[in-house]
Amino acid sequence: MTDLLEFDNVQFSYPGANHPALQGISLCIPEGQRIALLGHNGCGKSTLFLHANGIYRPDSGRIKWKGTEIRYDRRSLAALRQSVGLVFQDPEQQLVASTVGEDISYGLCNAKLAEDEIRRRVEDVAVRFSLDKMLDRPVHQLSIGQKKRVSLAGVMALQPELLLLDEPTASLDRLHARELLRELEAIHSMGTTILMSTHDVELVYEWADWVLVLHQGTLAMEGTPDEVFAQRERLDELHLEVPLLLEMWDALPETIRSPFGGQPRPRTIAELRNRLARVQLQLV
Repeated sequence: MTDLLEFDNVQFSYPGANHPALQGISLCIPEGQRIALLGHNGCGKSTLFLHANGIYRPDSGRIKWKGTEIRYDRRSLAALRQSVGLVFQDPEQQLVASTVGEDISYGLCNAKLAEDEIRRRVEDVAVRFSLDKMLDRPVHQLSIGQKKRVSLAGVMALQPELLLLDEPTASLDRLHARELLRELEAIHSMGTTILMSTHDVELVYEWADWVLVLHQGTLAMEGTPDEVFAQRERLDELHLEVPLLLEMWDALPETIRSPFGGQPRPRTIAELRNRLARVQLQLV
């Protein structure tokens, strides 16, 4: 498996802070995966993202993109930010233009693409994110969910290889969070690697292929969802809960779980229902 992004002993402190925000972080982002960056507020998730596409520069350590150390001159950073797209938690920090169409095209214009190519990409991404009927709509009239979609569309118009999402489901109700996850599934299916920061263990367990757990600026755990959430004592130390679905499955009698020995635990409610239905059929 190829690593797109690599942090090698990265250290970073904010001016005046008592403790480093990143304390010797070393980790890799594998290509083609859905990766969750899990941890409580203040653990360093957003700071790591701001290093990942060159907005922040580490005090020490190295960051590599596809095996080559990141350079911080203007041209190198512009190229990096076309490959590594970042969607902020608060869309107000990202929306800069007056209308939806202008905002989606903003990054493309900065990349100095031809007008025909800009127009084509804006039209394509607007259709993908159901924004094609509101390209002339003022951004300030949008709901928070619509603003998040516009932010995501503007980043995806640049066709990044790695998409960074900082707490993307924050402020969204369950319906709009589900819609966002469907959009992310489509993005991933087209070949984009996704790294999502969150403190929602239920989301991580259902969605992620690989999990990175941050704690006080350090990498505390990493592995598949099953590997990470099997370490209950370590999770307790980090004040992280085990996903409710996993708790429910492990609480079922062994007579129900045993026919599925060797199979992965169910990761969604739909999978759990399917397993229980199969057991019921065997008992009839």
